[in-house]
Amino acid sequence: MITLEFLGVGDAFDSLRGNASVLIHSQSKILIDCGNITPYFFAQANYSPDFLDAIYLSHVHPDHSFGIVPMLVNFAFNNRVKPLAIIGKPGTKNFIEELLKLSQSYLGNFAKFNLEYIETISPLQYKEFNLTFAPTIHPSDPYSIKFENSTSSFAFSSDGKLTEEQQKLFKNCSSLIFNS
Repeated sequence: MITLEFLGVGDAFDSLRGNASVLIHSQSKILIDCGNITPYFFAQANYSPDFLDAIYLSHVHPDHSFGIVPMLVNFAFNNRVKPLAIIGKPGTKNFIEELLKLSQSYLGNFAKFNLEYIETISPLQYKEFNLTFAPTIHPSDPYSIKFENSTSSFAFSSDGKLTEEQQKLFKNCSSLIFNS
């Protein structure tokens, strides 16, 4: 069973409701998008640094991805040891490493956990989930994602206009979150 927890439901500039971000609770714990305000709401939820298995970044706009550095630094300072997967389209690793470099946040100096980058837009098996992706029309080329396990399915679409590929992806989903 998949349970969804909304860490943020606002837009790019909504500091009260946070950036759109969803936490998937299943056997695995996966955060979808990590905007600039998301680390605050994650901290308010009081999860341990080792709680998450993965973070999926739909695209590299600030309200979807600029919280990744504070989140990783917080995990490192709070002694996370469990590996963390970062899932995103090709180029995600380079983007995050550049952000870490620009912020002078050298995780290698003090982090006790490994980052595993999974860069793909092709179907993927990740833990108990079959992941599939579909492009949307928006600057920075975001990708919608569908999570399927043996009991249910859930899809998340970040910003943008609906595409035919997304319509196919969303068929037979138990739940759908669509940001426009």
